[in-house]
Amino acid sequence: MCGRVEAGPLLSTGAAGPAGRAGGGTAAGETAGGGGEAAVGSGAGHTSGVVAVAKFDLDLRSLVEIGGVYTFPEHRHHGYGTALMSDLACRIRRSGKTPTLQVDEQNLPALGLYEKTGWKAMGKLARVWLTG
Repeated sequence: MCGRVEAGPLLSTGAAGPAGRAGGGTAAGETAGGGGEAAVGSGAGHTSGVVAVAKFDLDLRSLVEIGGVYTFPEHRHHGYGTALMSDLACRIRRSGKTPTLQVDEQNLPALGLYEKTGWKAMGKLARVWLTG
């Protein structure tokens, strides 16, 4: 069983909506995927009490993509991001799926966090940004 985030309580938010849709779906604390959001809260130091956030971006048959991972700068290096990522990946694995994520290769703080928590590169993806 996945542990509650030890660095702080796991707070689940996210309105019910279609699974696999960013911003909708079931809250991360309830299922592995479905576009839910999760945050690590702390009682001190940040006006909202939230110190790190992440969400499920994509829920496919065999994998769930974690996205929107962010730890507020004043709360980095306290284990919040590590605890959040470990808990979310555990929940995805428990559902029988593979956790995955994308990261910009120049985002060194994120790369450090992911490597520290056991993530391995599986390839590179070129992006084309479009507007309409």
